[in-house]
Amino acid sequence: MEEISQKIQAIQVSTQAAVGAIGEISKVINQINTISNTIAVAVEEQSATTNEISRNVAEAARGVDEITQNVTGVAGVGGRTSSGASDTPTGPPKNWRTWRLNYRAW
Repeated sequence: MEEISQKIQAIQVSTQAAVGAIGEISKVINQINTISNTIAVAVEEQSATTNEISRNVAEAARGVDEITQNVTGVAGVGGRTSSGASDTPTGPPKNWRTWRLNYRAW
């Protein structure tokens, strides 16, 4: 009878150890779930940030295109201004009447 009591006690000790181990396993599983959720949130935030960066790069590219067009336009105006300046009389007119007519036409 004592042998049976010892076996029962050994089974109870083993059962308590198993329950403790299962409790520790549950804690680890909960920690893994918490870490997984944190990673999922970080991935979502990173995706949103990447999308925002893409939008900003596209907007910057449009701005560069607009600046390029403006610079090209200014260069064209500069060329026409330079051409017009070279057509402008630089010295005193020899014939005031002709100069005045040319000046009005210009």
